[in-house]
Amino acid sequence: MVGLLLAALFLATSSGNGTTAALGLVVVLSCAVLFLVAPLSTLYLARPEGLWVRWLLGWRAWPRAAIRRVGVREFRLMWRVMGLGVPGAAQGWFNERELGRVEAYADQGSGLGVVLELADGHCVILTPADLEGFLDYLRRQGYPVA
Repeated sequence: MVGLLLAALFLATSSGNGTTAALGLVVVLSCAVLFLVAPLSTLYLARPEGLWVRWLLGWRAWPRAAIRRVGVREFRLMWRVMGLGVPGAAQGWFNERELGRVEAYADQGSGLGVVLELADGHCVILTPADLEGFLDYLRRQGYPVA
């Protein structure tokens, strides 16, 4: 992504062609907006009936009955399968070192996170700012926090 930004910036500033310069500027501005907006887009909303995550492209929801277990563990996202991965935001499907294919709505690619184990067998990784406070809130809402 950084390479694309640098190439577009180079084209925008060094080309004598106005169309190429305009295209380069559009790419640079679009990527800059993505880098700024994506990390701010993640929001977690937990209610007794389910858990919702707002990410850059909308909302993702899981009914309470679909969440089999909630725990905390170290994670490391290896590569993106489908989604968004920019500094400060990992949103979508990724491969994780030990869990395999996971859904992640995180502010980092590795570290300590909340892992939702779902009834269908896949896992979701979340990284709330206050891990313990988030887990306590989920406990009070009746989620199966380990």
